[in-house]
Amino acid sequence: MSALIAFSLVVALTGFSQPFLFPATTSRLNPTIVFLSAAVWVFLLYSSLIVHGKRGLWALVGAPLALFWPAGLVLLYLVCTFGPECL
Repeated sequence: MSALIAFSLVVALTGFSQPFLFPATTSRLNPTIVFLSAAVWVFLLYSSLIVHGKRGLWALVGAPLALFWPAGLVLLYLVCTFGPECL
């Protein structure tokens, strides 16, 4: 079970650190990389729930790190599309 938590945190930390490792000025694929790493983490969560059942919920430990940038990008898109102001 500790390997599941560790792997979840490694995948989540990798996704969280992508914008710092590859700034948007050097890579146009930054949102793609962020969303792909979040998709890998969601697949990890889904598979851990299938294999371990209720104990697989421990993979949610990585949720804040894995979903921070995708949620921020989606909210920024929604504000720029439907809101009165944009960055």
